[in-house]
Amino acid sequence: MRADDARTRREFLTVAGAGLVGGLLAACSGDPATSSTATPTPVTRVAVLDWERAEDVLSLGLQPVAAPEVAAFTKTLAGLRLASATADLGTRAGGYRLAELRSAQPQLLLGTLTVVPAAIRKDLEQIAPLHLLDGPSNLQPLARARQNLARTGGLLGRGQRADALTTALDHAVGKAREDLRGRVHPGTWLVQFTVAGKQVQVHHLGPGSAAGMQLDQVGIINPGTDLGDPRGVVGTDLAALKGAEVLLVVDDAGYRTARPLLAKDPAWRAVHAVRAKRVWPVLAGRSPFGGVGTLTTLVQQVAAAHAPAKEAADSPSPSVKK
Repeated sequence: MRADDARTRREFLTVAGAGLVGGLLAACSGDPATSSTATPTPVTRVAVLDWERAEDVLSLGLQPVAAPEVAAFTKTLAGLRLASATADLGTRAGGYRLAELRSAQPQLLLGTLTVVPAAIRKDLEQIAPLHLLDGPSNLQPLARARQNLARTGGLLGRGQRADALTTALDHAVGKAREDLRGRVHPGTWLVQFTVAGKQVQVHHLGPGSAAGMQLDQVGIINPGTDLGDPRGVVGTDLAALKGAEVLLVVDDAGYRTARPLLAKDPAWRAVHAVRAKRVWPVLAGRSPFGGVGTLTTLVQQVAAAHAPAKEAADSPSPSVKK
């Protein structure tokens, strides 16, 4: 991709994304397809039905009274904190413990339209008003993350806080774009590792993912395609990474498990970014599929990773302990 084309693409995403969000927020608020009954105000007791909704509620300064897989959430997303008293609703796949949910006495249930099974929605509605958030199928992930935070803020009476978080993201993007001017390496990949048995699996968060789109806005063109995956993620392999000049690696349990296996793999050692010592872990304690708060963290960490002192040292992200 030529520099002019890349710049045009970034400018289009920035302007079109902002306009699209504003229009859809106005059009979708109170959408009967995603809400069951009127919501009591003020809401102080909210139960979340998936982890994405948990992040937004926590970022708005409210602790959910119930959430799925609480122990796993605490272990996996150490950057976010659920209170010890949070009722555990069981699996995120929709097999919620309704008795636990009822005992938590929520005023509002928040979930994601594509996660909460239709078969149990009427049971949930008997406990508290149910709001299922998600963008229309044609809404790109970055705009959807902003929309869902704004709608959550509105439902919880914390719209000003939601606006402040979105403004903080915009500020971080603007600052990072200036800081990164002239210092971005072509061929920067954002990847996540998992391990099955002793086999390392590589997942590329491409330009169609929320994180990939956010990198695009600060001047980093994430290569590759998404092959139609709704979250912008595609499986790849180490051979495909060989020419990568920078690897931004999601710093999670999968990467920590994969590291000793990668160290023994000639295909990993052949990757240009590995030889150049430009493998920079990001998003420790966060999900790469998180919302506005996670995207702000990603932008700030990527800008810090490209700082002049960092480049001179050829070292990993300062947030990662060796």
